[in-house]
Parts: sequence; structure tokens; C-alpha cells
Amino acid sequence: MMAGQMTENVVLGFLDYCTAYISVLLGRCVLISVFVFAVILLMRCVFFRNTIFPKGMLWGLLLITPFLGKVRILHEMDSLGGFFVYWDILCCERLVVRLGYVFGIVLCAGGIYCRRRRLNRVIRRMEQEEICGQQVYINELPVTPFATGLIHPRIVIPRIMKENFQTEELQIILLHERTHIHAGHLWFYAIWNMLWVILWPNLMFIVCRPLFQEDLEDICDRITMKKSGGGSERYGRILLKSMRILDFGKAGAFVTFAGEREYRSVRQRFLRIAGFKLYGDRWIKSLCMAGVAVLTGIILLALQNSYPRYIEVKDVVLADASGEILTILQDGSQLREAVSWDESRVYINRKSMDQLLWKQGIEFEEDHFQLGIGGYTKIPGMGDGGSIVDVDYSGQSPEICIPYYNREHNLTAEIFKRMP
Repeated sequence: MMAGQMTENVVLGFLDYCTAYISVLLGRCVLISVFVFAVILLMRCVFFRNTIFPKGMLWGLLLITPFLGKVRILHEMDSLGGFFVYWDILCCERLVVRLGYVFGIVLCAGGIYCRRRRLNRVIRRMEQEEICGQQVYINELPVTPFATGLIHPRIVIPRIMKENFQTEELQIILLHERTHIHAGHLWFYAIWNMLWVILWPNLMFIVCRPLFQEDLEDICDRITMKKSGGGSERYGRILLKSMRILDFGKAGAFVTFAGEREYRSVRQRFLRIAGFKLYGDRWIKSLCMAGVAVLTGIILLALQNSYPRYIEVKDVVLADASGEILTILQDGSQLREAVSWDESRVYINRKSMDQLLWKQGIEFEEDHFQLGIGGYTKIPGMGDGGSIVDVDYSGQSPEICIPYYNREHNLTAEIFKRMP
């Protein structure tokens, strides 16, 4: 007889299961990211406090967090495993939890998209002028210069600065913004936003963003001072002039070049600028290559020691005619001799099955029972695709062949199995 027909809406069931899987996996990454932030802040304050480039590169450790949700050793640790299990149960049993997590992702992504779209509309209405051979957008508001755009970067300069700065001073300001672009800082901000979107419950992304921006600004200051050849004193004077012209500290003046910080933060930035020393390009390139190599190695190591996309379930669930589970028959040579199946039929060897049932100490009052076969797991405790087969064991045939409905033989199951 045919067994295990699906009666629920396949599409809604698939979407709900994807929602549960995404919330479970990313929720684990949120917990892990808390520890990663702790490591970054500790190393930043203790080991790299007086450095510039290494301190800024520490934030790259956040890139590994999306790859750690399926690492085996983290699931096997008692300290983290308990949190993982609790979160898994909460997501799978509470619809509001898993939908809330996905809704949070959509809300954060939508907020970023709307802000970027609004900014782009404002920039398109600005006039374009050529300053020091560079096409820039002129902002009528007294806000500091900034660069925006990943594919086609644009630089925005306030008109008040254009009219009050000398050509050489404007060159250094534009050099600062071009440095942000060439150093990939705009991409770093975009990656930070993407990580914040998928790991939004971790408030450390909001708390630590000023520190992240501060480190990138320090790096950009160093590169700009070296390329301009004017030294720290000249660079500091331009910074002071920009702060004075833009009425630093009043509402509405958000700062990238001058830095929107309290007095202490501004003072610390000037001290770091005053301590500028020339550095070797080879040393910086070697440091960056070493950092990329370390991150790549950690990510590859995490992927190598993670659960695969899915694991086929070879065990068989044995239940009575009412569906009450009696035991789980572990995969092995004896089970394979007793029960086997293909995409449409289940085959039972009566002699081997009798021996297996006797070994398990199981006797049926009726000549009917059920087998749960097939399926797969994505992560421990979470899987799908198993099929239920009703077995009529009343005959004497040595081989029993039972047609069944294979739940894995559909598009949604294949898509879900291929998800990372």
C-alpha cells in the first residue's frame, strides 16, 4: 500500500522549514559573534593598543562568524551545546521566534536600503564641479566631505569648504576620501552592514561601530599623511580648520574627515596624528597578505570541520500500528539485510527482520507496524524528508515489497538539501 502522503501545503511547509533553519543557524552565529567581539576588544585594548594597522585588521575576525554555525566541535562542547539546543527548540517550537528573527533581518536590510536610496537621491540633485582634477558633488549643507558608492564611488564636498580652503588643502581632503575608496573602506562598511543585518540581535554591532570607524579613520589618516608628504603638523592644521569651518560640535554636523566624537575622542585622534611615523609599504602589504591568509585559513578550517550540507539518515524508526515509536534501529549490516528501499519501494527480508526484532526484544500484538525510513539532517536535531511505511506482516512471504510515497522526491526537498 502507499504510505505517508503529504496533505499540508508544500510551499508553506517549505518556507516555514527554511525560516526555522535560517533562524536556528544564524542564531548560533549570533552567540558565537559575541565571543568574537570579546576577543577583538580584548586584543585591541591589550595587545594592539598602540598600533594602527594591526588594530584595524582585527575587525576582519568578524568575517568568520557566518561560517562557524555548523562547526562540529562547537556543537560537541557542553558550554555552547546547551545554548544551541535551547535555541534550536525555541525556534522550532515557537513560530513567533523564527518569524521574528527573519522579520528582523528584513527590517534591518530595508532600513539600510531606504537610507542609501534617500542618500543617492540627495546626491543626484547636487551640482558637479571639478576640483583639483577630480569630479566631485557640491553639498550646500555644512557637513564634512564623504565618499559613497561601491561600484561607482562619488565624493561629496560642502560648498563652504570649497570656498574657504586653498587648493593644496582641498587636494589633501580629496586624497583622504580617495584613500577611503582605494583602501576598500567603503566595502568594509558594506560588509559590516551585511553582518549586522543577518546577526542583528547582537547589539555589539551597534556599540562597536564607532570603534570600527575610528580604526578605519586612523588608517586613512596614516596613508593620507604619507602620500601627501606634508607631515602630521600640516595634516592636523587642516583637520582643525575643517572642524572650525563646519562649526564642529553643533547639531547636524556629522563627521567623517573631522570625526564626530566627543572632546576626548578628538583629542586622542590628534595625539595619534602627532605620533605619525613613516612606515614601509612592503611591511603593510606583507601584513595585509598575512591577515588575508590567516582569515582564509580559519574559514577553510571551519568549513572542513563543519557538518556537510546534509547527511542521509540510514537509521530506521520502528513504531507500532498506532504510530507510537518503539525503538530506533541503528544502521548496520544486519539492518541493511532486513530492510532496504529505493525511490518508490521498501523491501523487507522476513528472516533477517525476525532476527532483528528478536534481538531488540520486540513482539507485536498485531501483524501491522510502521517503519520510518529515509530523510536527512542538516544540523544535529534538524532534518526532513523521512517517509512512513505501513507494514502488513501477516503473510508468510520471505520477501515483502511495499510501495510508498517518497517525500524526498520533490523540488522543495532538493532545494532545502542544497542550502548551505
